[in-house]
Amino acid sequence: MVVYDSAHGAQLVTSVPKLWPRCILVCVFTMIFMNVSTFRKEMNKQIDSISQSVTEMYRMYRGYENSVRTWLGGENFLGVTFINFDGAHASDLENVADVNFVVPELGLRLTGKSVVDDLLPQDEKLKQQLLKYTA
Repeated sequence: MVVYDSAHGAQLVTSVPKLWPRCILVCVFTMIFMNVSTFRKEMNKQIDSISQSVTEMYRMYRGYENSVRTWLGGENFLGVTFINFDGAHASDLENVADVNFVVPELGLRLTGKSVVDDLLPQDEKLKQQLLKYTA
């Protein structure tokens, strides 16, 4: 855009027409970047949600499988063993509720309880619990 200045007798050239496309491009790229960033965050949330759902479904499946095995193994209202699953129960193990450790070198006595997820099937719970052998 060319403007004539009559007081000084000179032509002034302004860059306003050249500036607006740059502003629009900056705004467009800013919005695209923000949308991509938001999309990535939402996609990560969806992936986490789906993986949690799949994990819960697997745990539920394992729980039902263990219940059916227990029922068929003889723990039912009939008291009849339909199928004998070897190694399903260990009779010489006891569950440990409290754990106590003494570290004499440091003068510490540590006390705690084992935490096991209740949604796990029985065989997985046994793997995570603290057990002791009894004679």
